Amino acid sequence: MGKRLSKLMELEILEVSEGSKFGYIGDCDLIFERQSGEIKTLVAGKGGFSLFKNNDYIEIPWNKRLNMYEKTILFDLRTKIL
Repeated sequence: MGKRLSKLMELEILEVSEGSKFGYIGDCDLIFERQSGEIKTLVAGKGGFSLFKNNDYIEIPWNKRLNMYEKTILFDLRTKIL
């Protein structure tokens, strides 16, 4: 069971491998899968909210999320080497 979009907007984005913060989902652009309507990617300003000047943003794949808590959502953006 998922969360309502209005509740997702309040979550702070944390990346666990480097301990980076990327602001709140409400400050990001969301890219949705056209067929299913599921979130595909978050587009966040590096170091939190920005107006994306000089391509200062990061694309965070939704499938890289580890867990959602009451106030945070955790992602692991490390690439796995086999």
